[in-house]
Amino acid sequence: MKPLFIAPPLLALAGSAIWLSLQHREISALAEQSRILSARISDAKALPADGPDGRASGARAKKAIPAPFLKDGNIDWVALSKLTVENQGGMPKNIKTFIKVQQKLLSMETKDLQKALKLFARLDLPPQNRQALEMMLTNIIVQKDPQAALKAFESRLSGNATGAHYQMRNAFGAWAKNDPIAALAWFDQKKASGAFESTKLSPNANRSRDFEAQALSALLASDPAQVDARLTDRSKEEVRDLLADSYLWSASAKQDEGSQAYLKLVRRHLDLSDRNEVIGNSIALAVMRDDDLNQVSEKLAVSELTVSERNSALDQVAKHYARPWNRQPADLRALYVWEQEEEPARAAELAAMTFAQFGNHRNTDFEATFREISEIATETENPKILTAFAANLARPDQQLEQIKDETLRGSLEEILDRLAKKNTSSAQTTEAVEVIEVATPVSK
Repeated sequence: MKPLFIAPPLLALAGSAIWLSLQHREISALAEQSRILSARISDAKALPADGPDGRASGARAKKAIPAPFLKDGNIDWVALSKLTVENQGGMPKNIKTFIKVQQKLLSMETKDLQKALKLFARLDLPPQNRQALEMMLTNIIVQKDPQAALKAFESRLSGNATGAHYQMRNAFGAWAKNDPIAALAWFDQKKASGAFESTKLSPNANRSRDFEAQALSALLASDPAQVDARLTDRSKEEVRDLLADSYLWSASAKQDEGSQAYLKLVRRHLDLSDRNEVIGNSIALAVMRDDDLNQVSEKLAVSELTVSERNSALDQVAKHYARPWNRQPADLRALYVWEQEEEPARAAELAAMTFAQFGNHRNTDFEATFREISEIATETENPKILTAFAANLARPDQQLEQIKDETLRGSLEEILDRLAKKNTSSAQTTEAVEVIEVATPVSK
C-alpha cells in the first residue's frame, strides 16, 4: 500500500468534513431517488390491468405508460422500464421520447450509468422490466466506453446469457478496432484465467473464438505477420474455425490490405478443400449479409483467386442466394442473369443449384419453383438446366407429388426416370469393373 501524505491536523479535519459532506449529499440523493422510484413502482402496480395482449387498451394506454422523466429532468427508471418492455421487438411508439431518452443516457457519465444499474437492481421491478433496463444501459456503456463495459461486466463472460455475450462481444470489438494489440493482451489474460470456459452445449460455446476473431480482423491490415504467428502453433481445427469466422470474412470483404492478407493466411494454413470453402464463403458474405450481388462482383474483380477458389465462391453465392425464405421463385432470375455475366459457362449449372436449394426448403412452393426454371430452360434452349435441377433435389419423390399441373409433373417425372436409369447403368458398370479386377490374376 502506498504511503499517504500526512496533512496537518486542521487541514485533515477540514478535508474529512468536505468528504463526509459530499458522501452525505450523494447518499441523500440516492435515498431520494430510491424513495421516488419506490413510489413509482407502487403507482405502476396500482395501474389498471392491461388488455389480453399485455398492452394497455384504449383510454388507459396513455395512463399506463408514464413519461420516463422526473420533474427535475432526470430519468424515471420505473417508467422507462415499462416503456422499454412495451417497445421491445418493434419500432418505438413515440420516436421523439425514445430519442430524448437516448440523448439523456448518452449525456450521462459512465460512472453514473453504473450507479444507476446498481440502484434499480435493488428495486422491486418485474424481472422483464429489470432485464430491459439493464440491456439498455449496458448498451449505452458499451457505446461510450467499451473498456469500462468489459471491466464492469467481466463476470458475464462465463455466463450463458446470449444477450450479455453479444454486449460484451460488441464492447470488445469496438475496443479492438482502436487498439487491437491491447485488446488481444486482455483477451489472452482472460482466456488463461478461464473466463471464456463453457460447455459445448452452451449457446455461447464459441465466445472465445468470436472475441479473438474480432481482434485478428482489426489487426490484419496493420500487422498480418502477428496474426500469422498466432495461428502457427494452433490445432488445425482451431485455425480453420478462426479463419472461417464471419468477423474475418468481414475483413476479407473490405477492399484494403487486410483483404489480401486474409487470402494469404487461408492459403498458408488450410488444405485445399477447406481453403476453397472458407474463401468461397468469405466472397459470398455480401449475399449472406446484405443480399448484394454487386459487392460480390467487385470482390471477384479485385481478388486474385485461383480457378477452384472462384468456382467455390460462385457455388456459395448460388447456395446462399436461395436461403432467404421470403423470396419468390421469380426472384431467383436475378441471380441467373448475374451468373451469365460472371461465369457464362457455369450459369445453367449454378442456376439449377440455386433453384434446387430453394425448392428443397419445405415452406416454398415447389411447383412454382419448377415452373420458373422450366421457363428459363425453354427461353435459353438449354434442357440440361432441368437435369441439373433434378439431380440436386433432396426429396425428389415427395417433391414430385407437390406438382399438381400434369404437364409439369410429367416433365419432371421423365427427367427423374432418366436420371435413375443413368445411375443404375453407372452402378452396373462400376460393379462389372470391380468383378473383372478381382478375377484377373496379378502377374508376377
